[in-house]
Amino acid sequence: MDLVDIDRRDDRIAVVTLQRPERRNALSMTMVSEIKAAFASLHRDRAVDTVVLTGAGKGFCAGADLSFEPDPAPDSEGRGPVGLVYRSQEHLAEMILAVHECDKPIVAAVHGAAVGGGLALALACDLRVATTTARFGAAFITVGLSSCDVGVSYFLPRLIGPTRAAEMMLTGRHVSGAEADAFGLLNRLVDDEAALLPTALELA
Repeated sequence: MDLVDIDRRDDRIAVVTLQRPERRNALSMTMVSEIKAAFASLHRDRAVDTVVLTGAGKGFCAGADLSFEPDPAPDSEGRGPVGLVYRSQEHLAEMILAVHECDKPIVAAVHGAAVGGGLALALACDLRVATTTARFGAAFITVGLSSCDVGVSYFLPRLIGPTRAAEMMLTGRHVSGAEADAFGLLNRLVDDEAALLPTALELA
């Protein structure tokens, strides 16, 4: 895999790192396929007890890549424009299910942006650690989409309550790591990015 790295450590923790830092780890369809494959592999791996999910570079995951580079979802050949969009949404939803259904506890280690599909990835994890300057946002509405496409409308109200979740989903407003912690979204909050991964590993 070129866009997702799995580091299976001696302490039975696997660190999964999204490796597209030049795009703030935005989700191309190829990257989505690799994330699905990574978590399917970890689901079967009896040498791994827990997983930490993080992003390389300056952010966790900036959501779907909207640059529209030619990178169709699998099984989308022969579909028209509407069918291509629908298959892409299915592909993203399958990625979130692969993370959520993995039988290992997963800790999201979030810095920088976790918006759109990146927010969905963090929510699909069991536990979340973030820096005070991390940014969480259900940005779908800002591009004319809904938060139900990748599970945000399922996870977010259960984690922070329906009132705050509705505001995030209906306005697209970003919240900082500190505010997300006050909402109850996080298990740990760190001031220093250097402490992020060690804190996530300690929690794992």
